[in-house]
Amino acid sequence: MAIEEDYPDWMKIKGVQLGGSAEVLIKKEEIARVQKLYLDKFPFVANFPLSDIVFCQVTPKIIYFLDYEKGFDHRDIIEN
Repeated sequence: MAIEEDYPDWMKIKGVQLGGSAEVLIKKEEIARVQKLYLDKFPFVANFPLSDIVFCQVTPKIIYFLDYEKGFDHRDIIEN
């Protein structure tokens, strides 16, 4: 998974990259809890059909900070 802006110049890319696993939420209680959090953060989404939205739980195993200004595909590992 990558989190970054949509840069027109790839050599200016900065962002976060995660490697790990993701699971689709299937328990109704978990989905309801996450939907509430999502709607609290993005209230305008209440007008969308929430049944079309799939929620996942992401468990990162490795995290990198991307900084292509240091070179194409440059990334520093973030240790915990």
